[in-house]
Amino acid sequence: MCIAHKTKKKIWIGSIAVLIIVFVVMVVLYLATGWKPEPKKPFEIWQDQTTGEINRCFLKDGAGSDRSEWDIPLALYGFAPPSDWKQIQNATEQANQFSTFYQDIYQDSRGNTLLFLQRTAMQNIEISADQEVMFGEVQVIYHQKQESFGNGNLFYYQSTVSWVHENSLLQLIYTGSTPMEINPMLELVASVDYTAIREPVYSDLTLAESCSYSFDWCETYSEQVLLRNRSQGNPEIPEGATFAAFSRIPEGFVEMTSYREANNANHLPTVSYLGYQNGKRQEIYLTCWLGSNAYDSVGNRTGFGALGNYDAEQLQDAQVKGNPALLYMEEDCSCIGWIDGYRTVELDVMHPISREELIALAETVQ
Repeated sequence: MCIAHKTKKKIWIGSIAVLIIVFVVMVVLYLATGWKPEPKKPFEIWQDQTTGEINRCFLKDGAGSDRSEWDIPLALYGFAPPSDWKQIQNATEQANQFSTFYQDIYQDSRGNTLLFLQRTAMQNIEISADQEVMFGEVQVIYHQKQESFGNGNLFYYQSTVSWVHENSLLQLIYTGSTPMEINPMLELVASVDYTAIREPVYSDLTLAESCSYSFDWCETYSEQVLLRNRSQGNPEIPEGATFAAFSRIPEGFVEMTSYREANNANHLPTVSYLGYQNGKRQEIYLTCWLGSNAYDSVGNRTGFGALGNYDAEQLQDAQVKGNPALLYMEEDCSCIGWIDGYRTVELDVMHPISREELIALAETVQ
């Protein structure tokens, strides 16, 4: 046996011995004094030195800006609140292989609302905080606010707990006519099951025109919600899914690469933006979503782009290769949006064009 090999073996044996000694020391300390390592605290808290009031609370641990290193799809955990809470929105019906955000909504018999949010835990996400508690080994941040409306005559309360599990930032947000204190909020935290990973529930895409409705957050507070023209549903997106693109670029037009680079730089791989321009500075824009465009990757309501801005009575029904479409026409701006299997597509033409020409151009998209 060579000297170098013997030396490496001695170093390896020595390292193992050190680890064993460290482990034994930790066991002895625990048995003798009850000492154990400090639990991990992903939130950093800045407090006023005089009052102890929390000034800032943010994640010091978590994912960076490089989304290629994110855990995608994010694990969708189970949640089983008490039977009085009835689910009115299920995150599985929007989840797919690209998901980094989930939202479940529940309401109780008194009309109070509970949101269960899960999203990628990113460094420097800042949250509102009133109190830090350790719930077993878990650092939990509690916040409560009171809002007035109706000339200050009515009030509602919003209570929030936030914590981190593995790669997820989790939040429970209660909205009610009376506040929910920290202990019952912690009981809800205990209802999260990290072993019951939920799977997506798939459904076909459909088109929906803009509408508004009143959502009752609690018996004292309602919010008017606007939904833009959009696609709905949750199709299964296949492996190797591709974005829609022109089979041939319209004659006289060239791609605006700066537009593509600027608009696609900060998105997850579920939406593609392409733009084209000719010598007359006329422009064409082609947007494609994998799945529905009703929400973006962080749960915001979105819908179609330019086509989403028009009222339902301004739209025309159409078809693109037999697929249902919504169409808007005016002199210098015409838009058409349609669904095609697992994809939602929008074509915006910023120059005069007839309805027939617009549909024919859309049908060159594949």
